[in-house]
Amino acid sequence: MIIMIKIVIKINDLGKIMGGLGSGRHFERSNRPYVEHSQRLCISDLNRDGFLMGNCSLLIKWYSGDNVQREAELSVSDDGSVIVCFGDHQLNVGLTTTECHFGGYRYWWLCPLCERRCGVVYWEESGLVCQQCAGLAYKSENESDIERLRRKIRKVGRKIGAPDNLIEAPTVKPKYMRARTYVQLLQKYENLKVRLYSSIEGFL
Repeated sequence: MIIMIKIVIKINDLGKIMGGLGSGRHFERSNRPYVEHSQRLCISDLNRDGFLMGNCSLLIKWYSGDNVQREAELSVSDDGSVIVCFGDHQLNVGLTTTECHFGGYRYWWLCPLCERRCGVVYWEESGLVCQQCAGLAYKSENESDIERLRRKIRKVGRKIGAPDNLIEAPTVKPKYMRARTYVQLLQKYENLKVRLYSSIEGFL
């Protein structure tokens, strides 16, 4: 039985929003590619779909916009590894498990290069490898101080109903939120904005 599953990853939509405060190459700490922009296979997704139980195959497609960038067929071999077929090539990626605290077990990939246990593998020229072997960075690792402050402000702002423009202040306490909690979050929100404006002035 072949189960056809299409996993849609709109890579174009994951790009950095341009033109905002703190955008531009001079703000970045590293030129390493981002994890968030890479084609990947998550073992927990495959396990949740029942694929690791065997007796089936998966056809997975990665998209950029409406165009298919890559597709691969996956199946489980007799030795418990995952066979990945794409084009005329075939890869075998090993699996291992660890016991969970409340019973059962969790699956992990074994990186074909370093044999490190990982939950996600990424497409590279050498095949499917872990984040370290692929040389990938999280976007948060490359954030400047200004970008990090903007992200923190938006995170707190979403809790108190503040607009994302970082200019307008929240006017109404969210329903069911304690007044004391609201005041604390509002003070934190304003303090972070003061730090942001100070950082911008220092940069300029």
